[in-house]
Amino acid sequence: MDTAGTRARSFAVAVGIVVLALAVLAAILGTWWDEEYTMASTAHGVAYAVDRALHFELQAPLYFILLALWRGLDASLLFARLFSVLCVGGLCYAFRAIALRIRPDADALPFVLLTVANPFVVYAALEVRLYALALLLSALLWIAFYDGFLAGDDRRARIAFALLAVAAIYTQYYLGFTLAAAFIALLITRRWTALGAFVAISFGIALAIAPVALWVPAQAASGYTAVQGAAHSGVLTTVRTLAGPLMLFALPFSDDWSGPWRWLRFAHHLAFVAGLAALLAWSFRRTSHRDLALLAIPLVIWGLYLGAAIFAHVQYSIPRHFVALFVPLIAAEYAVFAIVRARGGVTWGRALAILYAAFTLATLLTTYRALAKAGDWPRVAAFLNARTRAGDVVAVFPSRGYAEVMRSYRGPANVVGFPRAEPAGRFDELYPAVHSEADASNTLHRLRDGHRVWLIVEGTCSPIAGIQDGCYPLNAVLSRDYANAKVTGFFLNRVLEIPSLPRPAAGTRTPPRS
Repeated sequence: MDTAGTRARSFAVAVGIVVLALAVLAAILGTWWDEEYTMASTAHGVAYAVDRALHFELQAPLYFILLALWRGLDASLLFARLFSVLCVGGLCYAFRAIALRIRPDADALPFVLLTVANPFVVYAALEVRLYALALLLSALLWIAFYDGFLAGDDRRARIAFALLAVAAIYTQYYLGFTLAAAFIALLITRRWTALGAFVAISFGIALAIAPVALWVPAQAASGYTAVQGAAHSGVLTTVRTLAGPLMLFALPFSDDWSGPWRWLRFAHHLAFVAGLAALLAWSFRRTSHRDLALLAIPLVIWGLYLGAAIFAHVQYSIPRHFVALFVPLIAAEYAVFAIVRARGGVTWGRALAILYAAFTLATLLTTYRALAKAGDWPRVAAFLNARTRAGDVVAVFPSRGYAEVMRSYRGPANVVGFPRAEPAGRFDELYPAVHSEADASNTLHRLRDGHRVWLIVEGTCSPIAGIQDGCYPLNAVLSRDYANAKVTGFFLNRVLEIPSLPRPAAGTRTPPRS
């Protein structure tokens, strides 16, 4: 019986099922503002995509170039998402290659299925954003480094590593952390000849990415400076904040686990800490230099994130910001799993796999139970389609949600950003924000002048959102002056129906324009 061939066919079928399932989910879910930004940025060709990537998106340009070319075949939202879905399909094969390098005697399919079901991978597959491509490039970079430097001297792998490193950094700047981590890994393994080759290649990579040194300072000074440092209240707080993505990747959990599900969150944290301590104690005894290097890579990357947060005052805590950490961390986790099994810990290995699968399934169910993203925009638009009439005003807060509403809204009302529209051609988080209670109150009063207002309020008011969007003063005004307004709730959205003020006797008014 052809065992290798059978496994290959089974794997191909499994990947096909994964891609199909993700494509179906991609067709169902609505967009959110980051995706709408991408759709706008890649709608007018490559040159426009590069300009928008650098000056509006404040990102590296490669993903936007590729998506602009891809959308030249079909401009639809689903086709744009299929780019990410197919990247995750390729990621399945990359994870298989990683697994076979760490544990060549085992069937890689269970590891790949568990990993691709990680909520972060599913999230990346369903986004019209760069994260699926970044994950794929990160995985290929890991493979090239392993074959060319860490465990072998494959010359083609070294060339591939150089090309992939350049592509990765031109896709997501944080992937550059991988180079520093790879350098430390080679120090641990004491592969001095490989280290010399790595340093030489790194000089070529540095030359190829030199333009990044011109872009990053300008991008860092645009859009985020007003809120930088808002979450920095000490080193320990920063460490605790950055530990969240580390835990999410290594053992999935959901931020929705609150209220009656709080025990699940507590169980997760307990399992993570206890399991990590036990596995480290087990795995570090007589561990090879290669395995120590695999464990060191994600730790160095995480340390660089931490250093950037503390010393450069870079603010990030959202899992997608840590895309450079995911693949090295999962590879290190599988290396520990292989060590445990090799030392007779089969029962422990199965228990770990079951625990990981259980938390993954629970997280996916809580995340996608409403079949909606950050805001239930298609259902909100359908609700408004059935109820609005000419002369009404639909006000969207934050105003970034304007494009999501317009993707599905077909009614006669005038749709405006609240309290003001986003500036055209540049990204500015604070310009369209509610700056004070007076700002919110005066804007609502103006919109209600002869017009019924449907105010869409997106999301919950987190500390960062309170600064960036001004939801605190808006909520204060709504609670004080509009407590009797009719409210209809949606997933992460609510719609307030606010009656118009009496229209002046003389003449008629036209609805305000965004």
